[in-house]
Amino acid sequence: MWPTSLTWRAPADARLDQLVGAAEDEGETTSRSELLAALVAAAPTSGLELGNLLRGYRRMTVRDLLPPQPAVTNLIQLARHHPGRR
Repeated sequence: MWPTSLTWRAPADARLDQLVGAAEDEGETTSRSELLAALVAAAPTSGLELGNLLRGYRRMTVRDLLPPQPAVTNLIQLARHHPGRR
C-alpha cells in the first residue's frame, strides 16, 4: 500500500461516500481508498479523453456532483467530517 493525501471540493468527497455506499448496497465490501484505486485503474489513458474529463469536472456545479435533491431551497447539505480515516 502507498499512502496518499487528496485535497478536493467537498461535493466530490460527498460523491465518493455515495459511490462507496452504492457499491456496498450491491454487496461489495470496500473502502474509499479501494474505490478510488479502482476508478484510477479504469480511467482512460488518452490525454484527449482525460482532458475532456477534466474540463467536464471543472464545469460541474455542486448540484451536478450530488444525486438529485429536492429543489425547495438553494441550500445543499453536506456531511461534516473530521480529517483522517473514515
